[in-house]
Amino acid sequence: MELQPEASCSLVDTDLSCDVTESREFMARIAAEQAAAMAAAAEEARLREEAAAVQERLRQVCERLQGLNLTSTCTFSLRPFTPNSQEQQAADAQAAQVAAEVMQQRAILAASLPPEPPAAAPEGIISCRFNLPDGAKAQRRFRLTEPLQAMYNYVESCGAGGLRPATYRLVMQYPRRVFAPGSAQTLHEAGLSPGQNVFLLEVVSPM
Repeated sequence: MELQPEASCSLVDTDLSCDVTESREFMARIAAEQAAAMAAAAEEARLREEAAAVQERLRQVCERLQGLNLTSTCTFSLRPFTPNSQEQQAADAQAAQVAAEVMQQRAILAASLPPEPPAAAPEGIISCRFNLPDGAKAQRRFRLTEPLQAMYNYVESCGAGGLRPATYRLVMQYPRRVFAPGSAQTLHEAGLSPGQNVFLLEVVSPM
């Protein structure tokens, strides 16, 4: 039996339509990306809440230090032992406990910070130097997508030069710009740009 080709047809000047749907692989990839973005947003929200709780705890501890006539820098000097009254011994023990709590809270606050980006990062990175009131300087790199509050968390993890939380604000001098704590803005939204940024700590209420 001899096979014969089918009759041909012409598609000239003919409108064709077809339905195109995404592949299963493409839809699965989109779903995975959306899930990853939601998980990242949830983790960022959790870190912000944790940092806020640590800040409040640090503020309370520093107030206790002030009530004991101590500074929040937790600096103590050694002195020869002399017999003290029970009240003095209790006060010394409480002061040591509060000092330990301050250091612990600062460590927790430092651990809540996002990892510092490398100096060789291609873009979206700013370098910040903070001139603290006690003469010390602190420096760190941040991503422009990080919240403005991350700078405050870093400064307070360094001791803030002896200032208590919520008693100061970060200020750039030239040109003068003030960055208030608790802002939900990212560093980019706050107007910061890549390069070296220098900040001072300006007291806004009595220590």
